[in-house]
Amino acid sequence: MATDAINNPPQSEQSKRLQSDVVKPLSEADRLNQGVLEQIALDKQKLSNGAQELLAQPRPKNTAEVDAQVAKAGDSVPDLKLIRPGDTVRETVDLDGQKRDFFLHIPKNYDASKPTALVMVFNGYSDKPGQGGAAAGGAGMEQITGMSQKADDKNFIVAYMDGNPNDKFSWNNKEWWFSGQDDLKLTKNVLASIKQDFNVDPARQYLSGFSQGGSFAHRVANEMPGQFAAIATVSTWMTGMEKPHSDNLSVLNIHSKDDPTVPFDGRIMGVTMKPQEHIYDHYAQLDGITQPAQASTFTGLNGSNVDVLRGVNEQTGAEVQQVFVHHEGHLWFGGFGDEKSAVNATDMVVDFLLSHPKREPGQNQSS
Repeated sequence: MATDAINNPPQSEQSKRLQSDVVKPLSEADRLNQGVLEQIALDKQKLSNGAQELLAQPRPKNTAEVDAQVAKAGDSVPDLKLIRPGDTVRETVDLDGQKRDFFLHIPKNYDASKPTALVMVFNGYSDKPGQGGAAAGGAGMEQITGMSQKADDKNFIVAYMDGNPNDKFSWNNKEWWFSGQDDLKLTKNVLASIKQDFNVDPARQYLSGFSQGGSFAHRVANEMPGQFAAIATVSTWMTGMEKPHSDNLSVLNIHSKDDPTVPFDGRIMGVTMKPQEHIYDHYAQLDGITQPAQASTFTGLNGSNVDVLRGVNEQTGAEVQQVFVHHEGHLWFGGFGDEKSAVNATDMVVDFLLSHPKREPGQNQSS
């Protein structure tokens, strides 16, 4: 008898059909589905095996609800709202009975035992895709600024705030019909929520914002005294209605001299936009900066000139700085979709903020 016949005896038709079913190659879709199911099973097993380990570790959230969910991890996959370091997640807070979202990024090296800096970022006004085609609201600000990557490098928390979703993600800076909601209260609620769940350094709480979100950030800076050490805004304005603060607040403002949306020299029709010099004058007076601003120019990343005005209170360390680019319009400079700008606004904003922590009364700049 032939060797092939010995190794492969005749099979019944049913046997052949069964074998055909077994050995039939999986389609690409089947392989993907199988991979997903295997990963889910693996995740369940890991979660079950690691339940006690989770309980023993410092966790971003430490509430009774989370404790109960983790305790059940051996039996099922709990609906945990734990944020893994390095992740950005959508979070929700209550504002007068309405749910409002924000996006929270925790740096990859976050250590719950160490106080960590926090930057709250406010988006510009629009419900349409923005710079570079990025999404509207807080989610788009993460993409435009790329600040989550900086947060991982520099180890700080970022809260990308979401403007009023019912009014083109706008903010209540007390002008026009913007928002109409109590966004100042929203900011307080978000700040309280983050500080409840994470180890935030009270001396390193910062504000940033773009366009109309930057205008609102100036309202926050002036109406929440004692909360923030510095503010850095891009392509924005002040309304002139901001209540003067009583802190030594450091300020960076970056603007293009040809901005068609927020004119450099301001405007009074419709939405009142104070001239850019008002930002410097407002904070220099409040910060006790009495010496004339120091003017300088440097060559930007694209070879064009960048103008700088800077004033410092040498006793308190409070600094006010304005950076002016040329012919770059209304953008978050150097961000997504504007990679050829004279400056990288995100780098400048982060470096400025982190170098200006809040100082105790009597603590000078060199302390």
